[in-house]
Amino acid sequence: TASPSTRLSMPSPAAADPDVPSLPAVRLVRVRKREWSWLESSFMAQSSEPPLKRAIPFVIGGDHAITAPILKAFDRYEDLCIIHLDAHLDYRKETAGVLYGQGNPMRRASEMSHVGQMVQIGMRGIGSSLPEDWADARERGNIILDMGKIRKNGMDWVLAQIPKAKNYYVTLDIDVLDQSLVPGCGSPQPYGMYYEEIVAIMRKVCELGDVVGFDAVEVCPPYDLNQQTALYQANLMLDMMSFIWKSKKDRGLL
Repeated sequence: TASPSTRLSMPSPAAADPDVPSLPAVRLVRVRKREWSWLESSFMAQSSEPPLKRAIPFVIGGDHAITAPILKAFDRYEDLCIIHLDAHLDYRKETAGVLYGQGNPMRRASEMSHVGQMVQIGMRGIGSSLPEDWADARERGNIILDMGKIRKNGMDWVLAQIPKAKNYYVTLDIDVLDQSLVPGCGSPQPYGMYYEEIVAIMRKVCELGDVVGFDAVEVCPPYDLNQQTALYQANLMLDMMSFIWKSKKDRGLL
């Protein structure tokens, strides 16, 4: 359990912002291998509760394969908007026969009837998807903001591309950040995003609608340097929690 002072002790934009309130106690639940059925049923059990009593799942990977089974549990929401922060498109139909792997969670998400618009931000990595996968994503109507477009047009333009939706699910692959910041990830890539840019995106999403779930994936501790990558992931998760809390407070829901 994290105390209200935990966030305020972190050197993050949310912690430094006097308009972002302190968090209440947070309950942490560890899910082990082969417990996805419990995870899905636990999320689904919240559906009969009033919105403010529902848990907001924050799930830590593991690789990006975890996102597809998690999203299955959100089928009580209609037109769920996915915000995908990643160096890779993750849209392969299959990889060596694997349908639910780290290379295709967004493809599996696109096949779910309750998933609506998908915004994919930070793409630049090679090898994760084929040309036809990119074509399929664009044909579906996914908003793809690769690093070339981001650097050409700037962050104000990026924020303007995020559509307004009632409910959002945010999935954060830590390799969306530049490899100079996150050495401890499975597929580090140069020409990436910066911490404050990811924070700006998360803040904007929370202003536009309700974030009903979040995952953070692909931190690889054996490759990490002084826990630098893990700390970036932890800070971003705390920032997101703070922005959700502020959004609810601003709307009089607390």
